[in-house]
Amino acid sequence: MRSSLRILPLLLLMLVAFASIVRAEVSVEADPDYGGFILLGRGGGDGGSPWPWRAESQRDPALTLNSEGDLNSDGSPAFAIDPRTGYPSVVWAWFDGSDYEVVLSRWDGAAWSDWQRLTDNAEDDLDPSVSIDDTGTTTVSWWRPGESPAVWFVEGEALEEEWSPESLVNTEFNSGRYPSSALTEDGLAWGYQSDLFDDGPTFIVVARRGSFWIQDFVASTFYAGPNGDGDLDVQVHSRGRRLWVDWVDSAGVLAYSVMDPDSGEWSYPHCEPYAWDELTGETEFIARELARVRIRLAL
Repeated sequence: MRSSLRILPLLLLMLVAFASIVRAEVSVEADPDYGGFILLGRGGGDGGSPWPWRAESQRDPALTLNSEGDLNSDGSPAFAIDPRTGYPSVVWAWFDGSDYEVVLSRWDGAAWSDWQRLTDNAEDDLDPSVSIDDTGTTTVSWWRPGESPAVWFVEGEALEEEWSPESLVNTEFNSGRYPSSALTEDGLAWGYQSDLFDDGPTFIVVARRGSFWIQDFVASTFYAGPNGDGDLDVQVHSRGRRLWVDWVDSAGVLAYSVMDPDSGEWSYPHCEPYAWDELTGETEFIARELARVRIRLAL
């Protein structure tokens, strides 16, 4: 008889315990008598983007998802937990030999499903994120570079293999890059960054889809990101009616803004500094995620 498996989301304990092994995204942990587990995550490297895949497993290779992802130069994985089952769905940008396409795999309690290819074109589809609501509806978002970079999303019903046509998150008047998403009581919210003017600042935008679309330009910055590639690691979060967004605003500083759920107005950005010591094996990524934990605990 197969042992039951428990799926654990990203926890502070995992960030600390596995910092030297893998930047963990999902842990599949078996019962003690089973003795197998898998960690999926962002691997080592020298601060490059995207972070390569790495996986550590014991005894049962069937638990491993995309074990060749690092060698294939795939993008880093993102996951969401299905609230009905407790099992994760994982998305990533898969290099198909000519460009990047978005793929998805689901854990069913025993194994990972065959990959579903959500995009199929001659352009790069990058940095996907995924959200799953209480009905099992899955929303996958990503961005596509080019002359006018844009954030796109598709939706699929629970356990179905058919997906909606691609829809635009940003407007036709502003660009969109590096999306994240979060479920709220009023619908889905996306955080992304947008460049409106040549040589101008980068804007932090939160798009909310309820009975109608709202695009909130929350803040702006001239910072080029921790790796100098323009990626500010914009992350949108929710808890109950509370919605907030954070981003890297300068070296070692995570800025965040909180939306008033009644007025819909956003607070002036607050700052949460973070530091790390590379000589002791600490990394900027782990320090940044710990800063996010501090922000969440304070709100």
